[in-house]
This record gives sequence, structure tokens and C-alpha cells, in this order.
Amino acid sequence: MIKYLFAFLLVIVIVINSFGQFGPLQIISTEADLPVGIECGDVDGDGFLDILSVARSTNNIAWYKNLDGQGSFSDINLIAESEENKNIAIGDLDNDGDLDVLATASFLDIVFWLENLDGAGSFSTPKIIDNVDGAFDVAVGDFDNDGLLDIVHVSISARMIWHKNLGNGVFSDGIMIAEFETNGSSVNCVDIDGDGDLDILNSNSGNVTVNWYENTDGLGTFGPANTIDTASPAFSTVSAIGADIDGDGDMDVVTAATGNTFISWHENLDGLGTFGSVQLISNQVETAITVFAADLDNDDDIDVLSASVMDGKIAWYENDGVGNFASQQIITDELNSPRDVIAADIDADGDMDVFSVSQNDDTIAWYENLTILGINRNDLSRVTIHPNPVKDTLHINLNNAQITGLKIYTLLGQKIYSASEKINKVVMSQYPSGIYFIEITSNKAKTIKRIFKF
Repeated sequence: MIKYLFAFLLVIVIVINSFGQFGPLQIISTEADLPVGIECGDVDGDGFLDILSVARSTNNIAWYKNLDGQGSFSDINLIAESEENKNIAIGDLDNDGDLDVLATASFLDIVFWLENLDGAGSFSTPKIIDNVDGAFDVAVGDFDNDGLLDIVHVSISARMIWHKNLGNGVFSDGIMIAEFETNGSSVNCVDIDGDGDLDILNSNSGNVTVNWYENTDGLGTFGPANTIDTASPAFSTVSAIGADIDGDGDMDVVTAATGNTFISWHENLDGLGTFGSVQLISNQVETAITVFAADLDNDDDIDVLSASVMDGKIAWYENDGVGNFASQQIITDELNSPRDVIAADIDADGDMDVFSVSQNDDTIAWYENLTILGINRNDLSRVTIHPNPVKDTLHINLNNAQITGLKIYTLLGQKIYSASEKINKVVMSQYPSGIYFIEITSNKAKTIKRIFKF
């Protein structure tokens, strides 16, 4: 009997080591034609995280309702159809407390937004913000610290432009940040120099540059390009994101590039935007197309996800907390041309699940993170937070719940606040506008709540 029990346990260990901590592929939809991007947010205001997708052909911009808060999704809800959509971003662009959608359409040469009309996922027709040749990637952030989400975009026509949010979803004319020698491929809003305002992180394909631009006055005046990487060890960099990889409290940079087998990172050496040389994360990816950073194994450091086109892989890389990464752990290698990957706690069990889109099989899918199993989600149901959205102070009503800890994370999984004692309020005015997650734990349970900061 002991022999058979040992054999059974050995099989379990082999299965766990073979498949890692993620469950099998679960299809959300195959109705989008040539999907290339994915986002996650509470579209309908019911407290559950939904999924949004952008596709190049038909059913271009759509969302999928999280029906039960456990990852059962509705059929496709079409938001907009246009031609050759490239990227989307989400945020409360009209400051009414719900999530709107920002998008690009490269064949139509437009950057536009779609208003969430009722807070329940009914969207307006496209509202054009800018006409720009080959509009490609977009991001949202409050560049001038007025409490409103501005936008920035890069284009195949080699320009990076931002638009000030004037209120009620009305945007200023474009304000030039930079012109490039080659195509702009990605743009993100990150506080690189730790001065409390949002800078810009950008990658360009062709001449393989990754640059950051300092927000010099906190009002959206941007300095010249500060080059992080020019060519090593890749060419055609298509994705660059900010994340605190080495746990020292500042934003490092993670990159992926097509045409090679590398994803890598650069250390922010002084917390002010002086970056070190390239450090390898993995050379086991074939045509990396995007990277994402989040704490995937609940050990309080930032791990890395990748999507790679040619080998069909969604994979992750465990961080030891100081930027040394374990070998590639494959979540799936069965996709046909995966194009994007993100992580979010879709089933509210306290760990980050993974989501992917793959272009050539029209598949939008998710993979459950099995790190935390059997958690009692109702044990902390008495805890409430208000106001939400919050501008200044977030109040936490414990209702006699016996909590042991409280943490707040950004969407990228960066921990920005932690307390071990009973806390009844957190000052949020020091943090940029956006979506955050508050994690509350007791001796027996853990709960995750979403916060909108405006």
C-alpha cells in the first residue's frame, strides 16, 4: 500500500513540475478575427474583472463579461468595428467612475476612444482624438497631475504624441514628445525617476531602441530621449515595460524583441533612470512579441510572462527577488501565433491568473493560477472599503474582522503599500490615477478588492 501511495505522490509531483502552477487552457472566445491584444478590467461595475480584446479584422474591439466572478465568461459583446485595430488601453477617460476604452486603427490612421455610457458596458460610437499615419500603441496616465487621465500614442509614422484631458473626455490637440527614425512599437506610462510623476517608456522597432522621457515638471513637459538599450541582444524591440524586478523600490525595464530568442531586463541603478547593461531573463523564446510582469507565485517579488509567436508559447519565469530568473516554465505551447499576454486575479482567490490572445487561431484564453487552492473567500466578506473610486483617503471598515495584513498592488503587481496591524484608512492621494488591488488577509483567508484611484 505504501509503495502505491508513493507512486501516486510521485505522479502528482511530476504533473505539478511538468505543468507548473497553472491549469490548462480555458477558451474565453474564438469569435474575434485575428486578435492581437487583451486587457482586463471591471467593465460593467459588478465587482468582477472582465476581459477586453482587440482584433485586426472583424469583431475588432469587444468585451466578455465575467459571469460569476470565477472565470465563466459571456459570449462576445461587440464595442466597435473598424479597420486594422492594433492596440487598446482602458481607463476612466471622462471621470465618471467607470472604465472607457482607448484604441488605435492603423489603416484608418486614427486614435479614438469609446465611452462607457451607462457603467454597465454599453459603449458609444468612436470619438476621434487624433488623425495620425499608422497609429499603433496607446497608453493612459495623468501626466499633468490634475486628476484626469491623459493619453499618449506612438505610430508607425515615427512620432510620439500626448493629449491633455480637458475634462469630460475632451482632449487637447496633440503635443509632440518625440519623433523617431523608425516605427514606434510600444509606449507605457511609468515613474522611472521616482519623483512622483509619470514619465514615458517607449520602444521602437527597426533601429532597436528603448528610451525613456522624463516628465520634467510634473505638468507634461518631456525632456529628450534617455536611451536604455540600443541593440543588445536583439533587434526589432516590440515591447518594453516597467517593473521593480530587483525589489529595490524603483522601476527597472523588461524588454522583448522579435527576430531572436531573448527576453531581458535592465536595472535602474540609482532610481533616477540610469540603467545598467542588459541582463538575460531567457533565451528559450522564439520571436518574442510581448512581456508582462506580475507576482505569479505569491512570494512578493515580480516574475515575468512572455508570449512568443513562432513557438506558440505562453511562458513564465520565476524571479528570486533580486533579478535572477529560473528557467522557462511553459504555460502552453499549443497556440497559433500568440500576440499578447497579461495577468490578473480573475477568480478572486488571491493569485494572478494568466490571459492570452493568439492571432492565427482566433483564440482568447485564460489559465487558472493554482497557487492558492481551497481558500475561504467569504471569511473576510464583512470588510468594506469606501469611497471607491477614491481620490484622497481610502477608508477601511473591518466590521470586527480579525485581519493580519493589508497590501496594495498596482496592475503590474508592484506592491506600493503594506501594513501588518489593523488599519482603518490609507492615504491614496500620493499615488497616480489608475486601478489598484487591495489584498486583505486573516489567519484563515485572503480577499482581493479592486480600487479605482482618480
